[in-house]
Amino acid sequence: MTRSWRRMLVPWALPALAAGVAAAQDGPSAVNALVVGPYLQRCLTVAPEGSGRPAAQVAIKWETERPCVGLVRYDTSHAARLAAGALGLSAREGQAAAIHEVRLAGLEPGTEYGYAIEWDGQTGPLCAFRTPPAPGTPRFRLVVYGDSRSNPDVHGRIAKLILDQQPDAVLHTGDLVASGREKPLWAQQYFEPTRDLGSRVCIWPTPGNHEGEAHWYYDYFSLPPPESWYSFDFANAHIISLDSCLPTAPGTPQYQWLEQDLRQAGDGWVLAFLHHPLFGVHPTRDAPQTRWDLHPLFTATSGGTRHVDLALAGHDHYYARSRPIGWGSDPASLPTTYLVAGGGGASLYPVAERPWSACASSTYSIVVLDFGGDVLRGRTLDMEGREIDRFELRRGVRPPADEIHGYEMLELEHSLQGAARKAPVTELGPTGGSAAYELTAPSPFRRPAELAASWDLGGSPWRAEPPQWPFALKPGAAVTLPIHARVAAGEDPLPVPKLSLRLVAGDFDLGFLGREFSFLPIRFKLPTDLVVRQALRPPRVDGIGDDDVWRDAAEVSRLLLPDGRDDPQRTTICRLAYDRDTLYLLGQMTAEGSALQGGATAADDRSIHTRDDSLGLVVFGAEGAPAYFLATNPAGAKWDSRDGDRTWSCDWSVEVARTPEGWTAEAAVPLTALEGVEPPLPGVAWRVNVYRHDAAAQEASWWAPPFADEPSPESAGTWRFH
Repeated sequence: MTRSWRRMLVPWALPALAAGVAAAQDGPSAVNALVVGPYLQRCLTVAPEGSGRPAAQVAIKWETERPCVGLVRYDTSHAARLAAGALGLSAREGQAAAIHEVRLAGLEPGTEYGYAIEWDGQTGPLCAFRTPPAPGTPRFRLVVYGDSRSNPDVHGRIAKLILDQQPDAVLHTGDLVASGREKPLWAQQYFEPTRDLGSRVCIWPTPGNHEGEAHWYYDYFSLPPPESWYSFDFANAHIISLDSCLPTAPGTPQYQWLEQDLRQAGDGWVLAFLHHPLFGVHPTRDAPQTRWDLHPLFTATSGGTRHVDLALAGHDHYYARSRPIGWGSDPASLPTTYLVAGGGGASLYPVAERPWSACASSTYSIVVLDFGGDVLRGRTLDMEGREIDRFELRRGVRPPADEIHGYEMLELEHSLQGAARKAPVTELGPTGGSAAYELTAPSPFRRPAELAASWDLGGSPWRAEPPQWPFALKPGAAVTLPIHARVAAGEDPLPVPKLSLRLVAGDFDLGFLGREFSFLPIRFKLPTDLVVRQALRPPRVDGIGDDDVWRDAAEVSRLLLPDGRDDPQRTTICRLAYDRDTLYLLGQMTAEGSALQGGATAADDRSIHTRDDSLGLVVFGAEGAPAYFLATNPAGAKWDSRDGDRTWSCDWSVEVARTPEGWTAEAAVPLTALEGVEPPLPGVAWRVNVYRHDAAAQEASWWAPPFADEPSPESAGTWRFH
């Protein structure tokens, strides 16, 4: 795929530009300086109704310090004419603006053009672009990348690598900047690193969580309506951008729009890109709700919607490719392949083995997609241009069964886990405890199937009956699993038994992958009722933890994994005391030495409790009152939030220290900061939980396991003040 426009990439500066730069050095009052740009937007080729010839259109945008009327001079890129600066065509804005947009229409598809921007008597550099190919063009190239925020140096190298691939367009999977509400970051983290790339190739974005739905995202990008989500046709593909930060459930405006869009998608390739991955390989992140909302629609065989061939995402900072994921019980359906292209510059995340994974690599990277008629060939390149993955997709062709990962058992597992979270909690006491209930979920199979259930006790002290049983499923029927299990008095309830389900027969080819799973059907609660005594004097808060007050203080010494299945890899001991004005905590954490290096240093950085080694406390107020979450890391950085609002701040103090085994933290929390929480007088009880994140193991643990993504008052333990 040759691109003669590469010859035009020398950024010749016209005389007016040099004068403008010199004037800009005298200060903002001397000249209306160029802030960002120029860059391309909304590069499309439209085929008119009837037999008219298709025409291309391009929007050229830039920003100046002050509003003015901008103009673009442009022409086809004959080198001799451009060298003379003779751009014979021009287009002007209709009104003054600081963020300028000039739309060029009636252009020839697949044609090279040169252009230069003008404003307030100044002229920008001579740039070049190639218009998009004509509708239906079978051969074209896209490049995909994302999560370029926070690291402009790496982002700049990635952008240069993308430009070297000579793409027809670029898709960005979100998180362009660290905070979309902070205007300076747009220039620092996005526009400067992409200055050359953006002036020559259109970058189509999708909003990430770090954009925060900020108006700057919509000011800087010119997107088809309704903008938060949108679609466009490009060559032989229909490309859909979805906003995974907004609701995607059936019946929501975005879902209804997507249904209608897929009905009108044409017969070419269909690609979707969004920020949060439906099928990622992060070690600790659970499947997002978007998986269950969107995958059935992406792979639907009814309703007149087109199948999505390839779904692209970011959010997780690595590269990953799934096997084709689809309906094993429906041989007429087509699967969707999922890519995570989040290696654009933000700090990398580890990857973990997942049953649907075909390739995963924690590396800065881009994905190059070469379309050739009914065949799509993909290559993933690291920052040095080395190939780390290669794959091929064929449009409209169902892969062999042994290359497909079935979706049915994933959905069944999700439904049964949801039912288990709503099941009664087994209270464990002096006489042990028993679980007796049924779990019910809809059958995801599209043809009759037979499954086998069996208990996997794995050394568990629990006794479950019956140990195994078969059951049949018909399309549209419900799955009902009887749960009868008991643990005797005095037995440690860990490990909790798993229930395994296996697909054993069906009216379809059983050769696909993902035919079995195990899950934890039992929720239990250990005795978590702690007496916290008033301190006769306040402890010395220095991070050492050797004050006499701690010798007789209440102690939380056993934390469990969030689903209660086991003890964490490393120990955490938390001691508690209080006086009339303050709550005191001492945490003693074992940790790997590597986990104590680096980490967040700024207050209210989410990574304090999501990535760093950390200790946290959750306090629930009375019904209807706020919930408070306080956390710290080995650097002594503090996270505090009220009902999830991190802009709330509490004037609490914390001191930390390193130990041979890990680290310690001492904190003093003023009781007046916990509005809505009853003062800790004798006889008062609080609903609380203690949290630990082990950075080395990428593992969270809780004093009272929440059996959910977030803690709740119902799953919390109790502190009784004495």
